[in-house]
Amino acid sequence: MPDAHKFYFFMEGEGWLRINGAEYSPKPGQLFLIPEGVHQAHGTVGGNTFLMYWCHFSAGVSDLNILQALEKPDYINVEEPDKVVRLFKDLIHYHRSDELLAGWKVNSVLLELLCYFFERSGIRRVNLTGSPSHQAMETVIRYMEENISKPLSVKDLAKQVHLNPNYFSQLFRNMLGLSPIHYLNRMRMEEAKTLLAGTELTVSEIASRVGIEPHYFSRMFKMQEGHSPSEYRKMGRSKEV
Repeated sequence: MPDAHKFYFFMEGEGWLRINGAEYSPKPGQLFLIPEGVHQAHGTVGGNTFLMYWCHFSAGVSDLNILQALEKPDYINVEEPDKVVRLFKDLIHYHRSDELLAGWKVNSVLLELLCYFFERSGIRRVNLTGSPSHQAMETVIRYMEENISKPLSVKDLAKQVHLNPNYFSQLFRNMLGLSPIHYLNRMRMEEAKTLLAGTELTVSEIASRVGIEPHYFSRMFKMQEGHSPSEYRKMGRSKEV
């Protein structure tokens, strides 16, 4: 149960990797992200040992273990191996560098690698547990999910955890990196994408389901996704064909 998070990017070889009881046979092009404090082990098969890029790091917000808070898969299949290799090579270069800003550059590259993993992981929510403030945010997020079709204000959300709205907004932003309303709108867009892809509901009906006025919904959706809701639905169906 190491006290550091780990990235493993497998290039070749064969063997096994066990994470909290789940056992994998990593393949070339798979990028694993293993949180600290979980049972893990690995080994090879025969003489065909693994060749991989790896790094150990710490990451958190206050006393929150950020990787355990994110409901993520253990690995992703990388479609751009050259890009990931470049990021690992940059990590190695700046880690060994004596440049004045080398430490900042290491953090910057690591954040880019984390964003690459998270953007392709299908993460839809953050699971906050532990301290009272984390539990409060978990309560608010659960309330958002259960009332996503309703018009919610910062005051409504702060009321759920008995906090002053201004203090609540600052606490929420510090812990999750977004304002409460920005986070709620992101949540609404993810739900809308699921409904567009998996139902025959009209755009207006979906807008109502996610608590946004229809005339504003399409504009917000296109601003975030780069496509209108109708275009997004057509693109998803063309991929199925």
